Amino acid sequence: MPHRCVKFHPTEPNLVAAGLFNGEVRLWDLSQPEEPLLASSTSDELLHREPVTRICWVKDSRSKDEYELVSVSGD
Repeated sequence: MPHRCVKFHPTEPNLVAAGLFNGEVRLWDLSQPEEPLLASSTSDELLHREPVTRICWVKDSRSKDEYELVSVSGD
């Protein structure tokens, strides 16, 4: 599945997230060559059904060092 948008983590350059045309979001750790895929969203009624148009790492207001991954879609 082709990627629509890609964004590296702001402080951990080995982490990269991508939004796909099918609405899925994936997260990889490039420092793990054997199995780099860390997480992938699944198909669910509460998740994207249209292409992900933007992803962004947002600083968590509850923590100094944590970030949350946010995705945007047309749905």
